Amino acid sequence: MKKSYRLSSAINPCPVILIATYNEDGTVNVMNAAWGCPIDTDMVGVCLSPDHKTNENFHRTGAFTLTFATADTAAEADFFGIASGKEIKDKLGRVGFHASRSLKAAAPVIDEFPFALVCLLDHEDPETGMVYGKIVEVLAEENCLNEQGKFDLDLAQAVCYDSFSHSYRKVGEKVAPAFESGKRFLEGE
Repeated sequence: MKKSYRLSSAINPCPVILIATYNEDGTVNVMNAAWGCPIDTDMVGVCLSPDHKTNENFHRTGAFTLTFATADTAAEADFFGIASGKEIKDKLGRVGFHASRSLKAAAPVIDEFPFALVCLLDHEDPETGMVYGKIVEVLAEENCLNEQGKFDLDLAQAVCYDSFSHSYRKVGEKVAPAFESGKRFLEGE
């Protein structure tokens, strides 16, 4: 039996999404963006309030990268979410991380994160705060690719955010194949 629970917009688990942009002086700004999702095969959406330094940066450059936290980078990812880019100019340097410039857009690729979506700013919805990015490149560390050459969340040790306990949790084991395990219910139509 379900019990009534406090009102919450929680949909768990949530990926720990990090968005990176270049500041005016060339330093890298990274923020932990709580709400984001795929929109299409080449489009992502991230919900951001318009007052972030990140917004100023991608309006100026027209580009950003998205990545996600791992078990080894959870503390740094948390810092990127609690420290303001308007107050701390070089958040990336503060944690000792490094970035390379994307070859496809004016956006930084954080070296310490195993995966990056390089995006060009497509459009924004001021009513919802959604920022839409067109994916122009996908980058992945080779040591996080499985035998089939596909990115593996277990090898990357990806983490998700648990809004019920306010904690980061490592993504768990695979339990069933997607677009396959439910086919048994199609029989008998």
